[in-house]
Amino acid sequence: RKTANKERAAGGCTMAYQGRLSDEFLGRFEDFSIRVLRLCMQLARDGRPRPIMDQLMRCGTSPGAQIAEAQEAMSTADFFRSIAIAVKELNETAYWLKLLVGMQWIPGERLHPLRTECRELRQMLKAMIARSKAARSAVKLRFPTPSGRGRGVRFPRERSLVCPAVSLTVSSRSVL
Repeated sequence: RKTANKERAAGGCTMAYQGRLSDEFLGRFEDFSIRVLRLCMQLARDGRPRPIMDQLMRCGTSPGAQIAEAQEAMSTADFFRSIAIAVKELNETAYWLKLLVGMQWIPGERLHPLRTECRELRQMLKAMIARSKAARSAVKLRFPTPSGRGRGVRFPRERSLVCPAVSLTVSSRSVL
């Protein structure tokens, strides 16, 4: 939800804006991007192949940029498009980090915290997408039209919605 606190200032109006995502959440992505950049700098100092460093740098910093873009999204669809792209980029980052360990360019113990953070960020974004899909496919209300031919409250076809805390089954019965 977008909230804005308007403050009157001398000579104009300034607005404090809080977007859809918390500062702590955005900070985690910024920190992740910085850690990936530092890793790429270390790979360059070690004389590793440039194309691999470039690819890791692109996919490792892209989630932060996508989250920043989602923060200012003009619509819900645009917001979740940016979130979905960030998930894909985190998947690619996880692949390149795994490859670095497999090639023994960086010790696995050193990359473990970065790989864990990548996995956690990816899980958070996937949970956001899943909750959104569950909310959109749950219950849709249709109210009677002025002509009296409304369909009342309808439920979509039967499906199970799985949440960590609750499991629901919605049937296709119509109420009213």
